[in-house]
Amino acid sequence: MCDTPGEIVQAFDTAPVECLKSEDYIVVFPREIDIELANPDLEQLKKLDLRGVIITAKSSRYDFIARFFAPKFGVPEDPVTGLAYTQLAPYWAFRTGQKRFSVKQVSSGDGELICIETQQLLSR
Repeated sequence: MCDTPGEIVQAFDTAPVECLKSEDYIVVFPREIDIELANPDLEQLKKLDLRGVIITAKSSRYDFIARFFAPKFGVPEDPVTGLAYTQLAPYWAFRTGQKRFSVKQVSSGDGELICIETQQLLSR
């Protein structure tokens, strides 16, 4: 875990419950509606030191949902990215003990995915 950078706090209307540093920031919000309705200030996200920001929350229909923003690299929001899930599967496996996940990227691409965590990257 890491302290949530001020840019992330300023970029989103809702305060996250957890923030981690990986290749990108993984920002966990309390409710799936926070992910669905997120309209971040992309100028704030451009100031961050990592490539992008993955936002995620538990879901009522899926195991979790997520979105990925990398405006610093010309990607305001990736419509469906596999890259984020290489970081999210280990995170959610650590949190839930599950190894297989039904997930949805809630964006213009609206992708549904199955993720299988094969390598525990976070130690318990």
